[in-house]
Amino acid sequence: MRELPNQAKKQCGVFTIEQALSAGWSQATLSRKARAGELIRLRAGAFALPPPSELTSFDRSATFLAQQGVAAALQLQDAAVSHSAALAVYGLPLFHAPKVPCVTKPQDVRTRQLGLHLHRKKLEPSQLDPSYEFLITSVARTCIDVACEQGVVAGVIAADAALAAGRITGDELLFARTSIKGDIGSPDAGRLLDLVDSRAESPLESLSRVNMHGRVPAPLVQAELFAEDGTFIGRADFLWPELGVVGEADGMAKYSIEDGVLAREKWRQDRLNETNAVIARWGWDMAQSPLKLAAYLEERFAEAQARRTAGIRLRWRVPNAQVSRKY
Repeated sequence: MRELPNQAKKQCGVFTIEQALSAGWSQATLSRKARAGELIRLRAGAFALPPPSELTSFDRSATFLAQQGVAAALQLQDAAVSHSAALAVYGLPLFHAPKVPCVTKPQDVRTRQLGLHLHRKKLEPSQLDPSYEFLITSVARTCIDVACEQGVVAGVIAADAALAAGRITGDELLFARTSIKGDIGSPDAGRLLDLVDSRAESPLESLSRVNMHGRVPAPLVQAELFAEDGTFIGRADFLWPELGVVGEADGMAKYSIEDGVLAREKWRQDRLNETNAVIARWGWDMAQSPLKLAAYLEERFAEAQARRTAGIRLRWRVPNAQVSRKY
């Protein structure tokens, strides 16, 4: 196949028919490749390569969502990729992958477009990312928009990852939140600022932290644990030191035999067991139900209390200076 237009590298693999013709393609070739499935026609006048087959179904959906959003931004006047489509472009985690992309356009720009979720809002230059060849909302504004549209969980998952990767700062999130006051969903955007934490290492940890908030005692996050002899055991996703409970979001599921980590995790698990702490482990199914997660943790807290009543003492060291949160 002829090489894609150079612009496609900066456009999530998307290119317009005009860019293709300038790169030496013909309209007949574009049509033939699209019919053969070697290219996908995202919308009239915009094409891309199909997402790689080795991607998971969800990742393929996210890639396609990003491509659809970029295609719309390239073809429509003053349209900015936004919300979940912008998250997909940035490679940040999505809690949900909608079937149609969101784009944001000024209120006075008229258009009727199928296959798009249009948001009418004037965006200031500070709310756009200037490093792209097309219009796209900034990372901070995108996280706030997602919280408004899909709820605080989706927004926190995205914002945690962006903070952890150094893509945004807490001040940028606060500024973006201020810019949407009064919009539909803005209370969830306000809650996001209270719940984000740059130390989350996975979307599951973010989801768990949000859904346990206000339902169980607040845990320490990514707290360091040491054996009585001072040997470093590892960090706990969540820790309730006074209760003697360690919380692990997804536990062994995140380790693979191939990368050699499984043996180290077994050593860590054995050392945790020696501390006499109660280990609580859960996965996605439980984390998505706040009531189930809270009930499960309350059971683990009761188990830890029973151990203390029986005279079983904790055999660990937890540094006193544990940062409780966040940016």
